[in-house]
Parts: sequence; structure tokens; C-alpha cells
Amino acid sequence: MTLFGTYLKHHRTQKELSIRKLAETIGVDPSILSRLERGEITTPSEEILTNLPAALDRPKVEVYLAAQRITPELATRLERGFPLLLEQMSHMLMQAEEHLTGLTEMPSLPIEELLSPTDAETMQQILGSVNDLGEITQALLDGRTSQEQFGRVAEIVHQMKMIILDPE
Repeated sequence: MTLFGTYLKHHRTQKELSIRKLAETIGVDPSILSRLERGEITTPSEEILTNLPAALDRPKVEVYLAAQRITPELATRLERGFPLLLEQMSHMLMQAEEHLTGLTEMPSLPIEELLSPTDAETMQQILGSVNDLGEITQALLDGRTSQEQFGRVAEIVHQMKMIILDPE
């Protein structure tokens, strides 16, 4: 029996589900689950990985780890670091929104004329980055994640750091 087969059988029996009932719930043939549990199939399909967490009431990260689709290090980062990252991003976006809302509530002023050209350009770059970051954060919160999005977040954060720390 494989790690995933042991994991699957343990959590299926813990939920008191037959192979047939679990297969029906996640939309696969019961023989596939049986073969996974016995180790005849070592890698579960994406369909199984997508539907199994809800059916077994287990975290997605845990299921992907058992299937060896992610490393323990990545699982730890996702379980511990990702919520912290989202919290920090949300906090930063709320602060930016609060500050910008405060600016929009002021009497109409020629902000561009009050700032130096460099500061005005920096502000436009930051606003663009905050907007991009907000859209990606919403996608992450909605569960629409990809490695490309994580890469884009890292890129935007780096750009913002460079804009703020080294505006020239």
C-alpha cells in the first residue's frame, strides 16, 4: 500500500464511507479508489484531488501532501505562511485604501501640481501596483490560485519595494 492509499483508506473508514459511496460522492469509478487504496494506482487524478478534500472533510493541502503532489516544506508554507501573507496584504491594501480615500475626500486640489514630478510618477506606479495586487489578492481569496499568480504577487511586491525605497 502507498502513502496515499493508506491515507485514503484511513480517512474513508474514519468517515464511515464505503468505497462505492465515496466514489459516487467525488464522481469516479469505485474500482479506481479500490486500486488506489491497494497501491495498484499510485497517483490520484486531478479530479480525485479536487473533490476528495470536501468528501473526507480534510484540508486540501493535506490531501495534496499525501498524494506527494507538494513537498512538506510547501505544505508548511501554505498552511502557516499563506494566511499570514493574505492578512498582511489585506492590511496593506486597507491602509492604502484608507489613505487614498482620505485624499479623495479633500477639497479638489491639483495633487499632481503639489507633488514633484518624481513623486507624482511614483504615486501613479504605486497605485497601479496596489490595483494589480488587489485583483490578485481577490483571486487568491476566491480560491483561484496558480503558481503564476504567486509569482506575480512576488513581482509586484518587489516592484513596490523598489519604487518606494529607490524612486530614482
